Amino acid sequence: MNSILPTSIETALKEAGFSGTEILLLKKLVEEDAMTLRGLATKTGKSTGVLDQAMKKLLVKGIAQRDMLNDQPKYSIHSLDTIIKWMERDMKKRHEQLDRRHQDFSSFVNSLKLDRHKPELEYFHGTDGIEQAYLKLLETGQELLTFTPILYKAEEDPLRAFRVDLFRKRQYRKIFQRIIAPDTTLARRYQSKDAFEYRKTLLVHESESPIDFEKTIVDGTIACINFTDQTACFLRYPELARVERASFESLWAGLLAEERGEKHAPSAALPALTVVPMKTRMLSRFREFILGKQSLAAFAIFALIAGAITFGLYRQNVYLNTQRVRERAMSIAATAAPQFDVRDIDQLHTAEDVKKPEFMKLVEYLRLIKSQNENVKWIYIDRPTGIKEAAWEVVADADYGTPDEDLNGDGKIEDWEQLTIPGQKYPHEELNLEEKLTKPTAFLFEDEWGEYFDASAPIFDSKGKAVAALFVDVDLKEVYVLTRQTFVPIYYFLGIFLLFVLIRLAAFNSVTIWEALSFFKSRKKILPVSH
Repeated sequence: MNSILPTSIETALKEAGFSGTEILLLKKLVEEDAMTLRGLATKTGKSTGVLDQAMKKLLVKGIAQRDMLNDQPKYSIHSLDTIIKWMERDMKKRHEQLDRRHQDFSSFVNSLKLDRHKPELEYFHGTDGIEQAYLKLLETGQELLTFTPILYKAEEDPLRAFRVDLFRKRQYRKIFQRIIAPDTTLARRYQSKDAFEYRKTLLVHESESPIDFEKTIVDGTIACINFTDQTACFLRYPELARVERASFESLWAGLLAEERGEKHAPSAALPALTVVPMKTRMLSRFREFILGKQSLAAFAIFALIAGAITFGLYRQNVYLNTQRVRERAMSIAATAAPQFDVRDIDQLHTAEDVKKPEFMKLVEYLRLIKSQNENVKWIYIDRPTGIKEAAWEVVADADYGTPDEDLNGDGKIEDWEQLTIPGQKYPHEELNLEEKLTKPTAFLFEDEWGEYFDASAPIFDSKGKAVAALFVDVDLKEVYVLTRQTFVPIYYFLGIFLLFVLIRLAAFNSVTIWEALSFFKSRKKILPVSH
């Protein structure tokens, strides 16, 4: 039945984003009716953990559905039409991507100009295009004159990470930026951070700056960036750029004079800002230093050291808590084992013995033990088979079944549906059988059902002979719960780590520290003395 999906269909599904495990699940669910994860694990040879992750993706895509049948979650194909619709959406998305590429290429071709004496236009599209436009503005190495509305808080800006890198590039190339923005709450907040961003911002009444996009004049180019439409356009027209620059300088001179409380003649225009204020140079240099390679290298080194120490502590906590869970599992088995009557155990040897009252007596007591102890996955009683190979056979299990129960309703009894019943023999040899019949033990197991401790304790008859063993399987998730509760030292190491980083950063660039101290001393001398 593996050929139910042709190779071409599998290829199409992979191109549409389906993983190999998802495709394998689709095959099995198309071939079979509703199945449990354990059933799918048996059919596919995959672990239930891997299948669970893949099945969740199919559920999110609406291709598979989960139903409770016989108190067990079972999965099935919701509808074959959902796969078709998913493929149609994927094909439509690819066509849209190809159309966008075609439009970008067409725009590029149309922007080429043979006559270099005419104004040139260059277009940029999308977030990547806007980032490329900003980087091109820095290639001239000249001061940036910008009209812009402030649309976002710094932490909400979609280009936040890119702007940090852009600031570093401007700082490194000594490209100062002057900005005129409409006077809004966001703009005033934006202006307050000028000293850290190597820029100067002046605010104008909204009626005097009606544009809702960003316009920057640099050299002979006027750059317009529209964040709403995610587009940018460069107009290389030196004559127009000269007029725009004069307009910007005139408005800037008036706003600067107003800020200083001076009178300003409309015809007067101040020259470009050639001397960057000391406060801006100092704080911008400090911010660039924090983001510099030396600082990041120091941060990375100390992060590795702190991470290694923290990981070591974490592993130590996991080990100690693992031993605690192991001892608890052994304690449960050792305490409960003497409570079982050997005479009841001797009555159970075949599947028909499930009808005997002794069987339900053992099962009910096993279930009671399970309910009274957290994280117990399975609890059961086995006896040695007595055959040449060391192996076990089932006596009683808290989760028992009958050999004629069709769990998935497919009309046939499969191997995985043969639940534990009296007399059922395990097919594998038990290497630790003699030890388990002598004293309480606990061994760590990891299989498709999870990671757990398989603890056991022997059950002795009146003559002191071990006739059976009680098995208690405890889930290891308790280990990680205990670790999270006891992993308090991480906070101390985090504080020490941050302290080391600050000390090391100061040692890397002491010039910045001394300049900062000088700046604050000078400010203190300038402040007027109150009488």
